[in-house]
Amino acid sequence: MRAGLIALLTTLKEINPGIRVVLTVSPVPLIATYEPRSVLVSTSYSKAVLRVAADEALRRFDWVDYFPSYEIITGSFSGGLYYEDDHREVNRLGVAHAMRCFVANFVEGAGQDAPDDAPRPPVSPRMAQPTDIVCDEETLDALRF
Repeated sequence: MRAGLIALLTTLKEINPGIRVVLTVSPVPLIATYEPRSVLVSTSYSKAVLRVAADEALRRFDWVDYFPSYEIITGSFSGGLYYEDDHREVNRLGVAHAMRCFVANFVEGAGQDAPDDAPRPPVSPRMAQPTDIVCDEETLDALRF
């Protein structure tokens, strides 16, 4: 996993030297496993492997950052509040909270309508100078409709 991610990021940088990347780990648990063990164990393992790979990339490349969506949604402080009744899907409250955190930390100028003396969350130093960002999902949605 780590080697594949590092190779992908290296290739992306060769193609687009100005690229900046934000990695995250999905908070949605696995629904099944091919391993002879509980899906709970497989979920924990898979999330840990992904998190380690993301952390290695973050430490290796100064143009890569990490957004803790997994940690925001699954943290014990939330008491499961951010999941639907099926305990798999993230509900609207969880999505809204994670997106508020993302915007506050990765979108320059977020909260500019607040008074000058209002506390503002820090923008990630690695992502403080965004360029024209295109979201793949928005592009695909525009083509569908």
